[in-house]
Amino acid sequence: MVKPFVKWAGGKTKLLPALAEHFPITDIREGKIKKYYEPFVGGGAVFIHLKESGYPIDEFVLWDKNLPLIHTYRSLRDDPENLIERLDILAEAYLSLSEEERKPYYLEKRQRYNYLISFDVNPTLIGAYLIFLNKICFNGLYRVNSKGRFNVSFGRYKNPSIFKREELLDLSNRLQGVRIEHKDYSLLLEEDLNDSFVYFDPPYRGTLTEYTAEGFKDRDQRNLSEVFRKISESSDAKLLLSNSDCGDGFFEELYQGFNIKKLIANRVISGKTKGRGEVSELIISNFPTGS
Repeated sequence: MVKPFVKWAGGKTKLLPALAEHFPITDIREGKIKKYYEPFVGGGAVFIHLKESGYPIDEFVLWDKNLPLIHTYRSLRDDPENLIERLDILAEAYLSLSEEERKPYYLEKRQRYNYLISFDVNPTLIGAYLIFLNKICFNGLYRVNSKGRFNVSFGRYKNPSIFKREELLDLSNRLQGVRIEHKDYSLLLEEDLNDSFVYFDPPYRGTLTEYTAEGFKDRDQRNLSEVFRKISESSDAKLLLSNSDCGDGFFEELYQGFNIKKLIANRVISGKTKGRGEVSELIISNFPTGS
């Protein structure tokens, strides 16, 4: 099975078996779903699952506002050997260092990465740095400050698995023919979404992890719910959204009139150890889903 190339807070790999029960599988199997959209692609676990399943979906479309992440996906699709070569140089140099030497090396590469993304130069090298830093930084977080600078501290892993060549090449194969675009979810309103399945996996409400300089606040959650509702009213698209269950009725109010269910998920990435464990996740859809 192909795996996501990054750790990603809120990633759906472990939740997939339960989450997949809420996909519009009958319509997908019968060929009624022609296009799949994922406007907050992150680690892409749901995309990978659907691509590997061999369903008769004609077009896959992946979006994200995180431009370095999009550069990484495009490099994996279009230039995997170059990306792997650059990543191998970073990984080999890091693993050859003593424990005392590794933190300065990480901080140097973090600074270099921030230079690259500031000027948006060399997308393939940006991709290699993103994967490397993601596997070395504290808890596999991806977080930027208000200036868009990656600022996650060093993670002290004795023997980190930074990448596996065959896994990256397998993912590259899955990405062939896939539309990968640096776009905001709101632009879905300009797409023809008839005969589509759209899965929304926005940043969790209240998370301390900011993926872009703008962040994703409560107003953004409200705007997203409005886009969700407009798409549902203007097309026959099957819409599915997941988010954290805050327990205060926030999402229940925003998505009133839609199907809302709860799943129990394991929090894999958190800024604090006590923040990990079982949490309740909301599954919101505009069509009937599994029990």
